[in-house]
Amino acid sequence: MKSTMLSLTVLMAASTAFAGLTETGSSRFVDGVVNNGLSGGSNVTVPYSEVGPASGSWTGGDYISSFGNPVDPYSDADMYQSSTIEPGHYYGTIYTGVIVDPASNSLNFPSSDAQAFFSVDFTLSTSEDFTLTGWINPYGLENGITSQVTVSIINTGIGGTPTQIIASGVNDLYQPFNVSDTLLAGDYRFEVHAVSNAQALGETYYFNGGADSTWDMSITPEPASLALLAMGGLVCLRRRR
Repeated sequence: MKSTMLSLTVLMAASTAFAGLTETGSSRFVDGVVNNGLSGGSNVTVPYSEVGPASGSWTGGDYISSFGNPVDPYSDADMYQSSTIEPGHYYGTIYTGVIVDPASNSLNFPSSDAQAFFSVDFTLSTSEDFTLTGWINPYGLENGITSQVTVSIINTGIGGTPTQIIASGVNDLYQPFNVSDTLLAGDYRFEVHAVSNAQALGETYYFNGGADSTWDMSITPEPASLALLAMGGLVCLRRRR
């Protein structure tokens, strides 16, 4: 009897993680490019790109710089992601930062671009509950800077729950979120995207901006689904006896 109950417990735990949910794809990357924008000299472009694995934990990113001759003007870009993809559980942090300095010369046009992207595609065969918590924080509201973060659950198929923009903001907007809801059976993509851009166009001063976000999403079977799984497990164990 003890063995039977142990088997049922293990079966229910495994079913909780996988029942009704199939992950079908993912995308994780960071990239950026900077150019010092030196007028009448050597324009140096420095790119960076890194792609993460389809599942598990991953940390990626770098800090890149482009300098004029000998040192000014300059531009920097910082991009970072630390994220985890587990069955029914997606969480992480992303950050992008940009800096440009035309070195007191309005004829220099340094530029900086950085982005970090996270997404998971999944299919629900039954309606399932989910929770999603975190925050977004784009900043750098001044001429030449654009920073934006968007967190969304996108309907990628026919039927199901319509697309939901959980949080979205541009420039100097801290926005926390705490959502508990139900997704109908269907195809979805959970997506987090942060992007920052800086371009000096006639300015003579240093300026910077950035965007960051943290998130934690869990998909859990509804009580009816768990009850059916438990009944199915009992039937299987009864047949084995």
